[in-house]
Amino acid sequence: RKLESSLFQPVPTRTSVTTIRISSQTSIDSIKRHFKVDGKTIKKLNPTIEQSVLEGKKQLPRGYLLKLPATVQTSPQQFIATESKKRPS
Repeated sequence: RKLESSLFQPVPTRTSVTTIRISSQTSIDSIKRHFKVDGKTIKKLNPTIEQSVLEGKKQLPRGYLLKLPATVQTSPQQFIATESKKRPS
């Protein structure tokens, strides 16, 4: 029995990701809200994001390549359009 259980260990799988380029500075909270992704997932997929960004003290810089789960429901184009409407002209 012990041999059987050692033969069938779960194998970690890689999460499929979508990469988007941030077109202007934005908060991590905007990303989480819009794409319905939690901070833990963002940190896992983007280990180079500083803790201060994750805590909301700083914003993601323009041009940052952000990885998101490929299963996100909202398109990056919708996010850009929504964020653009929020910025003063």
